[in-house]
Amino acid sequence: MPSAAYCVIGSGLAGVACARALLDSGAEVLMIDAGAECEDGKIEVVNRLAALEPARWSPEDLSAIQSDYLHARNRQAFKPVYGSEFPYAKYELTAMEQRGTKCLISHAKGGLSNVWGAAVLPAPAADFADWPFARKELERSYAEVGQMLDIAAESDDLEEFFPLYAPTQPSAPSSRQAQAFLSQWRANRERLKSSGIVFGNSRLALKISAGNSNRRCRLTGLCLSGCPYSAIYNSRHTLEDLQKNPNFRYEPGWIAEEIKENGEAAFVQCRPMKTGGSSARFEARRVFAACGALGTAKLILASTHPAAKLTLRYQPYFLLPVLAFSPSRGVDKEELHTLAQGFMEITDPGISSRLVHLQFYTYNSFIKDKVREILRLVPGAIAERVGPALWERLLVVQGYLNSQEGGTIALTAEKSDGAGLRLRLSGRLPASTRWKIFRVAAKLLRHSRAVGGISLLPFMELGMPGEGNHIGSVFPMTARPSGFESDLLGRVAGMRLTHAVDASVLPTLPATTISYTVMANAHRIALEAARLDGRP
Repeated sequence: MPSAAYCVIGSGLAGVACARALLDSGAEVLMIDAGAECEDGKIEVVNRLAALEPARWSPEDLSAIQSDYLHARNRQAFKPVYGSEFPYAKYELTAMEQRGTKCLISHAKGGLSNVWGAAVLPAPAADFADWPFARKELERSYAEVGQMLDIAAESDDLEEFFPLYAPTQPSAPSSRQAQAFLSQWRANRERLKSSGIVFGNSRLALKISAGNSNRRCRLTGLCLSGCPYSAIYNSRHTLEDLQKNPNFRYEPGWIAEEIKENGEAAFVQCRPMKTGGSSARFEARRVFAACGALGTAKLILASTHPAAKLTLRYQPYFLLPVLAFSPSRGVDKEELHTLAQGFMEITDPGISSRLVHLQFYTYNSFIKDKVREILRLVPGAIAERVGPALWERLLVVQGYLNSQEGGTIALTAEKSDGAGLRLRLSGRLPASTRWKIFRVAAKLLRHSRAVGGISLLPFMELGMPGEGNHIGSVFPMTARPSGFESDLLGRVAGMRLTHAVDASVLPTLPATTISYTVMANAHRIALEAARLDGRP
């Protein structure tokens, strides 16, 4: 029975932030993880590309790892990385019943940080009105986690809502389309601000300066299909650092199925990832569940009340194309990154009592493929002229509302042979939420001249509940928990040594990207739990 002072389950963003805090307190840490990795053949190609500058890449190797991102937008498809779907626990996802939702579970080393968009913002202070503590309680952890992420950012008007808690790298280079839009926004700054619109460069967990590493952005435009240089932060990067610490042990190949406590220790029962292996039980002083909102929900339910009915929240999500007034010639030949290029924050009581977050994406392969799909019935000669005229002007806005502006997803479970509990999810986007999203798009349309482009409302796409994997609030933290609420250390009733530390315990999901806040809260819980045991 392997044992350690503390056990962290999961190697995603929350898991590595939690483990880092525990190690910094002087504790011994065991990390249990499924640890699925990309296929060897794909990694061989990635390694060959990473050893060369882009000008020396072979077309065959490049084609082997590029993803069909247009196909990935299909409701039943997964967004691949390096042409692989290894980040997704496809067996569990197939077994899980979803009605009107699109939620994900990962068994990968690094979790869903393998496919995230790298946008990082703390939660706005006003959104902590729904929490049992103020944002200042996370400031230390925001600073510590910010150094792990090595954020590329600059000082601008976004600091009105989002302080820069940690030293930053220079902001990521803007594409020519982004430069034109940001210039237009700055020229209309006061007009936009008076309408409740604040903007700035995107803040990204993207390595701009190499330092002593080869890992840096080369502006290859492969962000959406997988960067061969690993320039986008992945929690695997922190995991590699953790493994250099003699107090840390990493045990991949295990899926945690149940946690039991005896008052003095917690025991994690695991089954092997590979069929035919024997189960194992790990003992720890405390256990920190960082399996993702659904993975942690499944584990806590299996350990307490398997037949319970729960709810989880999601950020209402949409995609809105915007047609720029002026083209940016030759964008398909430009060296650029294809992550978010700019952020906009909207505070408008007529839309929502909470902040609305928008991310602007300029040219990428998805936009080009989408234009070609639209023009597939147009004669070839015309399409060859019209296509570039469109993608040289087209941007995509990815928008999010606070989870309080959406509905909930119903979650139930039943026993299933071979995979523990089988989850059932059901949800729908309320009409009132659709109307709020429409009002966001209409606001951008009214300010077309100041924004620099026309919002194409007929082509707006509304995300299904859970799409984008911004889900959580299954066991929301509260000062006086009841039912399946958790205390301020992520513990549900009957589990005093088990802490949920991922998005499952966030009281609400701010409209901003939640990864930074999830990591900071996991870091905070780990520090506080260590203090309960007399650690500094």
